[in-house]
Amino acid sequence: MRKLTLLLLLAAGCTFHNTDSTEVGVLTRKIAFFGKSGVQPETYPPGATYTFPAFITDWNVYNVALQNLAMVRSVQKGDRGSRDDVEFKTHDGNDIAVDVTVAWRIDTAKAPWILEHVGPQHRAGRAERDDQRGVLRLGEALPQGGGSAGEAGARARSGRGDRRACDPR
Repeated sequence: MRKLTLLLLLAAGCTFHNTDSTEVGVLTRKIAFFGKSGVQPETYPPGATYTFPAFITDWNVYNVALQNLAMVRSVQKGDRGSRDDVEFKTHDGNDIAVDVTVAWRIDTAKAPWILEHVGPQHRAGRAERDDQRGVLRLGEALPQGGGSAGEAGARARSGRGDRRACDPR
């Protein structure tokens, strides 16, 4: 009877968290009796259920599937309800607008870093859009014949070292 009571108390104090087949989980310990508190450096693999103590842990999931970020003029094609194409000024002073689609995915090993420095999944998606727009804008600053916007983005990302959290494809 004592063992059953103890088991029920432990089960009542725990919560169940799961990850879908395209998600990884990241655990945050608010209070640590064993180990360190804060965002834990390990990720929890897709397609499983985990049990953690309630009230002293937080659980976040990140979608690690290949995602497309469409910045297009047409409202029907993009993921926004307004015009979202990228505007550039050419070397001769003309304004142009370009539809851009970026395919990206989150590196599973970098999910804890994203949680710690960017935030939960819903905020990370907005940050990714802003980051990609910034990389595309670097193409404007290239000298004539100095390469492409993709090369500029690679140069910008190399300054972050191992902080690169997304794997553009």
